[in-house]
Amino acid sequence: MSQEKSFDKRDLLRIVKTKDGEIFIDPTGKKNGRGAYIKLDNEEALQAKKKRAFNHSFSMDVPESFYTMNSLLMWITRSKEES
Repeated sequence: MSQEKSFDKRDLLRIVKTKDGEIFIDPTGKKNGRGAYIKLDNEEALQAKKKRAFNHSFSMDVPESFYTMNSLLMWITRSKEES
């Protein structure tokens, strides 16, 4: 959700909203749907949760469960450990 800076695409994670309103993480960056990017950083994910940033990006209420350890935060933590 960092909009002021440029990042290498490998340092970003794409979040997708389908026409059916499904929200999911797209590690390939190639799935169909409207995309929003977030930096692969736990602090960034926590800020996105606090600000409900994807609600604005996708013009809908994104479930709280998306932001929890079962989804966004877990994915970012795992990605950073693999780096």
